[in-house]
Amino acid sequence: MSDSVPTLAATYGAWLISLFLETLLYGIGVLQTWLYFQWYPADTWSIKLPVALVMQVDSSPCSWPYFNQRACSTRFFETTQISFFFRSSYVRFVQQFGIIQVDLLWSDSLQLLANYLSAFTVQMYFTSSIYRLTREPANLKVHKASGLGICVVAVLAMVQISAGIAQTILSYKLRSFAKLENTKAITTLQTAGSLACDIVITVYLCVFLARNKRTGLPRTEKMMNTLMINAVNRGMLTALSSGLTMILFLAFPDTFWFFLSLAPNSKLYMNSMLATLNMRKHVRNMVTTDGGWNTVELGSLRTDTHTVRTVHRRVSISAVEFVKPPSPAESYETPSKKELVRFDAQIVEMEVALAQLQTKRNSLKTYIDAYQTLISPICHTPEDNLREIFLSCLPTTVNVVMDPDEAPHDSRADLQPLAERCVLHAGL
Repeated sequence: MSDSVPTLAATYGAWLISLFLETLLYGIGVLQTWLYFQWYPADTWSIKLPVALVMQVDSSPCSWPYFNQRACSTRFFETTQISFFFRSSYVRFVQQFGIIQVDLLWSDSLQLLANYLSAFTVQMYFTSSIYRLTREPANLKVHKASGLGICVVAVLAMVQISAGIAQTILSYKLRSFAKLENTKAITTLQTAGSLACDIVITVYLCVFLARNKRTGLPRTEKMMNTLMINAVNRGMLTALSSGLTMILFLAFPDTFWFFLSLAPNSKLYMNSMLATLNMRKHVRNMVTTDGGWNTVELGSLRTDTHTVRTVHRRVSISAVEFVKPPSPAESYETPSKKELVRFDAQIVEMEVALAQLQTKRNSLKTYIDAYQTLISPICHTPEDNLREIFLSCLPTTVNVVMDPDEAPHDSRADLQPLAERCVLHAGL
């Protein structure tokens, strides 16, 4: 660092600009966090926890009812970082007004550590997401080097946070911005590790999506392209911020110009993760034919042991989760005991109604059979003629049916007009 005092524009001017950019990005992150917990309350803790860690929630009381139940926490990462940044600004611009303060405050070191922890949390979230994305080879074309790629990303993230912690400790010991030039090596390692980690994550996601986007379905391929564009934008933005921090710190070590990219860096990580999570609704609308939620109603189902009720489930779709369909256990839920009793009562009522319909059917069938019997020609034939027909059909030892010539003499005359009388009485 040179002996001359840096200009006001190169120090506090750059500080104020970085504070403005950081506050703006923090406000966007607060809005995205609120939208996330409103849109996706059913997400698992593996997704909620990074959001709760990166985006601190006011602890007394929590701002949102959902946080009161699940995500209420003390000051973490982003809110901690910007709070300490404002504290340092207050000391320099109010308590020491008119004096260019080159001493490092304790809040400077803590806000720097919170910055690195936020970036590390987001990087590890994407690492775990890549692992979940590639752990089901039965459904996807998984590259053989997937395990190696995950290890590389995890190692780079560990290098970034380790160098960041070392830089925080070293800066706290130096106690002066004038001596930050002595941390060039560790600062370069931290920014280079963060830059490389972001690039590897972006390339890995793009290669994976490109290898699996040829499905023959236009909507699915369009969704894949959208996810690839989002992955590139997310990774390149944070990588550019890390690279710019390294360049400005090495080129102008005696100024605060590197704050222009260092201070907003963690807010870019936060917004990139939240944007990836919140865009699932948009991607889902792209692949559904009706533009609505991708839900299926199967009504009420009854098995031999219990009754289940199908409910709406919003399928989680993101750059790292859209390829994993919900399990059968996530597609329906077992109703309560009260609902089971109500379902059983409805089934009993349906069985009683069915039995009544069956009884009415049998009664109607009996009535129809009786009516057909009444309109039969045989019912209109006199009883004497029926007896003569019966006697004429009695079997003999010679013929199966008695011949009229063999009949008794007293009834032979009556058999001649028998057929005519039957026809006459039958109304034929």
